[in-house]
This record gives sequence, structure tokens and C-alpha cells, in this order.
Amino acid sequence: MKRKIFGGLAILSAALMPFSGVSAANSVDYEKSVGQVDGADTINWVVEATDDGGYVIGGQTIGCYKVSWDDLEPMSVQPKSGELKSMSIPNSAQKATYEECVEYYEQQSSTEADEAVAASSIAVDENGSYGSYLLDTCLKNNFRLDSLAGELKENALSEGYQYSFTCIDYIAKFKKDGTKEWLTTVKDESRPTAVKKINDGSYRMFTEAGYLYTFNAKGEEGISKNTNYYPGVGTKSYFNDDGSMVFINGSIFLLGSNGTFSKTIEATDNQSYWGLYPSGDGYAVNDCAHSGESVTCKVVDVSKDLSSIKERKLTGVPENVDVYLYSANDNGDVLIGYGNEEKYTFASFDKNGKLIAERSDADKIASKDSNIFGYKDFTLGTSDETGLLGVSQKIIKFNRDLSVKYEYAGGGHEFVADAAELLDGSLVGVGL
Repeated sequence: MKRKIFGGLAILSAALMPFSGVSAANSVDYEKSVGQVDGADTINWVVEATDDGGYVIGGQTIGCYKVSWDDLEPMSVQPKSGELKSMSIPNSAQKATYEECVEYYEQQSSTEADEAVAASSIAVDENGSYGSYLLDTCLKNNFRLDSLAGELKENALSEGYQYSFTCIDYIAKFKKDGTKEWLTTVKDESRPTAVKKINDGSYRMFTEAGYLYTFNAKGEEGISKNTNYYPGVGTKSYFNDDGSMVFINGSIFLLGSNGTFSKTIEATDNQSYWGLYPSGDGYAVNDCAHSGESVTCKVVDVSKDLSSIKERKLTGVPENVDVYLYSANDNGDVLIGYGNEEKYTFASFDKNGKLIAERSDADKIASKDSNIFGYKDFTLGTSDETGLLGVSQKIIKFNRDLSVKYEYAGGGHEFVADAAELLDGSLVGVGL
């Protein structure tokens, strides 16, 4: 068995690790990874297994564009309905190399330019380089990496043009052994929230800005569109096999295979749906009722077409406890947590609500001050850091009886943003 961790920033860009049920950082092989795209580092947000034993991921990198002054548009200009349009890069912009952008900004020496760089929160390293923008921008959803149009006009290296950095997205397909088959970039600055190979052999990607992208089996972009539905930061989204898509943001939404609105399970004023995980033939969801500062949650099962929703009665859970859904699996089992600071219990239940296993040693999973995040396929993530929603420094993959199958703890600034179990039972994680 192998465990894989993928991400960006060169030395932390990938890992191939043998699964042993314990941390295996010393056996990391960073050669099998996305690596750099056109000279720029990468960060990955979502991953899904594919029916050939491999996997597909969605991530972000830095794009460099050469923009005519005449074509610059205010960031407040919104795309029309159905129109695919970058928030900050005009359609007429010419793709340039990452090195051209670095050279352009490093040659700006005016006081006005330096002040503008500082004001725009562009990260600079200890040597004063303007090349290290990834963590300070894509991670914080600051899509446009420069705000220097007026200040740098007189200093432009090429008369009438500005070189502009921006976050851009990509989708990449990997074989089961970690070999990259193809990678395609799109001019979208918002994070990918879902990727999938669907039944007809094509691929889909959806982003936080509500853009739907389609690709053929070779990774060539096909019909893509603005759906005008915005999942938002940290939102769970999943494609169904037919290309339709379910996402959750308070209420539960279904978009058809062509990206048009299909159905909603609407939350009431004192209710919200959170935590969406593939579970058997549908999805498991946390249905939470709010009363003042009190929140009471239960697990509900939702069909893939949102035609049905039903509470899953969990046998053996104490009354009047807050049930938090962390994950689910293809069997239809769910992984929940309940209790308080004094005693917190993890428990798994089958599709009929029958208890499979419990473990009350939450302190061995995470410290009391840790954040716990749920991923699909009975995988949990824990992090002692704050500021990045849903990313983990440590991931744990459970069997359905809650014994630990795989465990990985990253080092330094490494984190995991998503994980998926492959056909051979190995686990692939993506992040930075």
C-alpha cells in the first residue's frame, strides 16, 4: 500500500509513502507531484479517485499576463450571466512566463512602486524579491496579486503594457502510480471546490466563484460556463456520476449536468445544513437547528438528485447531545463525534443506524485545542493552526470499526486540504 500527499512549493510538493498506520514522513518521495506550472509553484485543494485506479485533482498556481493599458478593467466589473471571465485579467491579455512577471516587478525601483507593493500585501522574501506571492494571495483568496496599474505606468518595461500576476486554476489527471497524465490551466482565480471523472469519460471542475469547467479525456477544455451559483469559501461540493453537482452552503443545492439550477433543499431561518459527504448511494449531511447560542445537530441522508431527505436514527447515541458528522464512506457508514470537553466520543454507524464501533480517546486523535476537520472516506484531519478553513497538518484514515488504517503528520508549513481513497485501498491527499 502507498500513501500519497500532493501539494506545491517545491520541497513539499508531493509524497509517496507506504501505509503502516503510523507517521511515515521519512519515506516521503517528492518526485511524483504536480510540481511547478510554467515556473510557478502550485497548491492543491481537491482530489477524487477515478475508475482507472488513478485520481484527478484541482489546484492553483500563479499566472503571468501582459496587459495593455487600454484593456485594463476595474475589478468591480462583474461578468454577464453565463460568461466566463477573470476578475482581474482581461480576455485580451497575453499569457507570459512567470519569469517575465518576476523581472518586471523586480525592476520597479520607484518609491511609488515600493509603497504600492506594500499596500497590496504582496509577499516579498528577505532578499526583496517579488516572486513569492503564493501563500500571501491564493491562500487568502486575494485573487489579483498586484494593484499597481497607476503607480507603475511610467515605469513599464514595455510601453503601454503592464505585466500582471494572478492566481489561476488547473485540473490534473494522475495514474495510480502517481504519474501525471495531463494538466490544464484555466483563467479562474477562485479555488476549485470539486473535480471528477464522470460516466462519459470526461472531466469536470467547479470553483468557489460558481464556474463550471469541462474537459475531454485528454484534458482539453470543452464547454465551460458561469453557473451564477457561488458555493463560497470552504464549501463542500461533489459531482455525481452523470455530471450534475451537489453543494452545500446553509441549504443544499443541485445543479444539472449543464450547470443550470435544478433543485434546492432549503434551510429554515433557525436551521442550517453543514458537512456533506458521499455515503453509499447518496450523501450524508448534518442538519443543525439553532436556538440562541444552542445548536442541536442530527444526521440526515439525502439522495443524489435531492428528491428525498430522511433522518438517520443512530442507535445508542445519548439524548440531548450535539452530534457532529465528520465523514462517511461508500458502504453508507457514517463517522460522528459527540460529547463535551470532558469526554468526547467518536462513533461509526452503518446505513441503518446500527452502532459499529466507538472510541472515547479523542485526546489521542487531537489535543483539546486542535481543530478537527472531516474529509470523505472516513478520514479526519487535525490542525493546531488557525486562519485556513478546512486544512489539516495531520490526517487519519479509519476503518469502519474505527481502528486506524493510515496516519500522516506533515512537517513545517505542510498541510492537507483534501483526501480520497483509491481503488486499491491506498489514500491520496492533496495540499501544500
